[in-house]
Amino acid sequence: MEKKIVCIKELPNGEQHIENLEQVMAERVDWKVALLFKQYCGQEATVHSEFLVNVKDGVVTSMTLVYTMDDAKDEDDTDCLEAACNGFFNLYFEKKALGSVAFLADNVYEMARLTQALEFATVWIGYSFAAVDVNMSVEEARRNAKEKEDEFYHQAEEHEIEYDYKEPLYDLDKHHIAYSKDGKTLMFAKAQFEEPEYRVPDGVEEIADFAFAFCMFPVRLLVPRSVKHIGDNLFGIHGGHIEIV
Repeated sequence: MEKKIVCIKELPNGEQHIENLEQVMAERVDWKVALLFKQYCGQEATVHSEFLVNVKDGVVTSMTLVYTMDDAKDEDDTDCLEAACNGFFNLYFEKKALGSVAFLADNVYEMARLTQALEFATVWIGYSFAAVDVNMSVEEARRNAKEKEDEFYHQAEEHEIEYDYKEPLYDLDKHHIAYSKDGKTLMFAKAQFEEPEYRVPDGVEEIADFAFAFCMFPVRLLVPRSVKHIGDNLFGIHGGHIEIV
C-alpha cells in the first residue's frame, strides 16, 4: 500500500532543521562517525550532523542528513568523511563541499531507508514523523499518533512500568566484557577491560559492532565456532585480530 510521511507536530512549509533529532544525533551518533573517520584516515576529526526536512502542508517531501567536518584540509578529508558515513549508515552520501557530505532522501522509499538507518543507530524519528496510508489526511495521522501516545502512557501508569532508555540491560563477566542477558551477544568491552587476549565463550552467537573499538591497545580475540555474526569496526585505532578456535 502506498505511503507518505507526515509531520506529527506542526511544521511550517519549506525546509527546516529538526533540532531535537540533531541533539540526539550529537549525543549518540556523531562521535561514532568521528571514530570511524579516524580508523579510515588515522587522524582526529570533529564532525557534526544536520537533519533537515522539506514540508508541504504537513507532508514531508524530502529528508536530508548532512555531515560536516570542522577544519577539513583537502579532498582526502572529504573522501574519508564520505566513506565513514557510507560505512556507518550503509547509505550513499554525496559530497556537498569541502568537508561536507549529505544523504538526500527525496522519495518515500529513500526516507524509509534513512529512517531505518537512524533507528539502527538508536535514533527514533517516530516522535516527529510517521509513515501513513497515502489516503489518510494529515489531521487523521496526527490524531492517531496522539491516541497511540496516550495509550502508551496510560498502560505505563496502569502497570507502573519504568522505562530507562539510557542503557540496555547486560551482564558483565570477570573480564569486564558485557553480554546480553541471554548470553548470546557480546555487546562491548568496558573501560576496565585491559587484557591483550580474550576468549569468547562457546555458545555466544554474535559480537556487536564497535565491541572493542575503545580499547587503547591491540586485542587478540579468540572466537568459537558458535559465533554466527561478527559486527563491523570491531577494534579501535590500535587494531586487533580474530582467531577462530
